Amino acid sequence: RDRTIESGLPEPGESGEEVMPKPIVQRGWTGAHTAFLLTFLGHAAVHCGRKAFAACQSELEDNWGFSNGFLGVLDTSFMLSYGFGLIFNGYLAERVDTVTHMG
Repeated sequence: RDRTIESGLPEPGESGEEVMPKPIVQRGWTGAHTAFLLTFLGHAAVHCGRKAFAACQSELEDNWGFSNGFLGVLDTSFMLSYGFGLIFNGYLAERVDTVTHMG
């Protein structure tokens, strides 16, 4: 069988040149989309919670009677637990199956 195309040139791959694979195009909602959305929403929730606490600290001092030192300790403990949680989850994600960790 003759393996030439209409122009008389050999088909790609027959003359020794490298053939690039066609890109995979996925349509629809995939697990990667879900993971991205959940990660984005989780980060946004933590960011909003952190900013909301900073914005209402003066209200908590004036109306609820919390001292500035107590609110500083509360904010610091939240940020430390958040930071250690990130480190621990990163360590855990490297050693556990990804599906188990995310699931």
